[in-house]
Amino acid sequence: MVYPGLVEMHRLALTHPAGTCPEMVSLADHLQRIVQAYLADPANAELKQLMLVVLTRMIANTILHEVYHSVLDTARDAAGKVTEPDLDEDGHTVASTTVKRDILATCRDLVDRTAVRLLRPADFPAAGSFRIEPFSQVLGLNLKNDQRVARHFALPPTPPFGS
Repeated sequence: MVYPGLVEMHRLALTHPAGTCPEMVSLADHLQRIVQAYLADPANAELKQLMLVVLTRMIANTILHEVYHSVLDTARDAAGKVTEPDLDEDGHTVASTTVKRDILATCRDLVDRTAVRLLRPADFPAAGSFRIEPFSQVLGLNLKNDQRVARHFALPPTPPFGS
């Protein structure tokens, strides 16, 4: 069943309540460092380029994460909650020894979402304190979730295209 409800996106928390996964804590902390460094020196071309990379990739990744929720073919109960063994009730990937963490996981850090790595966060934005990794470092769908999407949207489409 394609997701029947509204897609909601929320701002990233700047404080971390108990139980917040380490990836989300790291993501929020690293984003704050990047934004604060840019705001302190907006004329710095390198920081401006990094901000463009981070913000565009974060926005695109978040939208894609939500789109995947909408097109994932999953079993749901009468209340609309997902009832798949490798997904939580909201349709987020639950990684395990047999299930690879992917773009639908709740806990994803800056590298998972943007391929930007702060090597030395305390020294950021000093030279060598960050690296833009190959885009392949951004998490995509794991095989199981890719198959769930393909049940509704096979790519490439095959003729006769509904005619």
